Amino acid sequence: MTTLKEEEPDRHAELRERTSKIPNAEGRLWRIERLGSPPSLLFGTIHRSDPRAMDLPLPLRDALAKARVVLVEITTADSEAFQETLTSEPSLMMAGEGPFFDDAFTEAQKAIAADVLDGYGMSYEGARQLKPAMVLNILGFSPCVIARTQAGLPTVDDKVQQLGRDAGAKVIALEDALEQWSSFERASSADINDMLLSSFVFAEKADDFHETMLLAYLREELMLYWEYSIQATADAEFMVNLDAAIETYWEKLIANRNKTMAESAEPHLVDGGVIMAVGALHLAGEDGLIELLRARGFAVTRVE
Repeated sequence: MTTLKEEEPDRHAELRERTSKIPNAEGRLWRIERLGSPPSLLFGTIHRSDPRAMDLPLPLRDALAKARVVLVEITTADSEAFQETLTSEPSLMMAGEGPFFDDAFTEAQKAIAADVLDGYGMSYEGARQLKPAMVLNILGFSPCVIARTQAGLPTVDDKVQQLGRDAGAKVIALEDALEQWSSFERASSADINDMLLSSFVFAEKADDFHETMLLAYLREELMLYWEYSIQATADAEFMVNLDAAIETYWEKLIANRNKTMAESAEPHLVDGGVIMAVGALHLAGEDGLIELLRARGFAVTRVE
């Protein structure tokens, strides 16, 4: 972002202009209120273990100390159980007789994909044995982030859950792990292909892009990063059908899940005293959780 601002100030200004039109584009911590109930908090997490992100806002830490319920996308226990399920049921991960992730790739795209996969320590043929959705999931993280995950380092989500448990709160999942995984599986081969192409664009400089995302998150400007990612993908010759990729990603992996989470959270939020902690990208936009909760009768205001 710094380079873009210095070298292409007009494009940087355009990014900020586009971001300014997105409802609730900034802010990680929001207060949820309804008359007659104690207030709750909505916190946008980042699914990373970087120590810079682990320093939770003071109002959130104070609220966790007395929270009645902590709502998360998937509990740590559920996530660990699902990883065991993936290991014990290869059909969830393996492509078998296809389709394969590169079915619609050109030879030039296959060559770039091979270089990217090598940076992830994966052979091309090894990746090809995985379901396209599994390859897409792997490319959603940089090699550095994957290494930290494999080392067992807790994420921001894990820390929120642990602080809640330590205070005696009940930790409840808003989604089912298998159902969440199935959101990838339900995408058509063409949709998966578009998203994979987009992911390979970022995977070429994965650690740089993830650092850019983390810094945007710490500045509470994650939707600025979202708009930047669209611009960066559009600049890549590797990418085709960008509009389709964006629409598929947002609809299937963000918007549809937002509806599920809002519905699951409402009964708990009515009673108040809740910490709701989900990925920050789920907060903003007309179909983001903030607007969905407002539509359900809650007052949602940013905690500065």
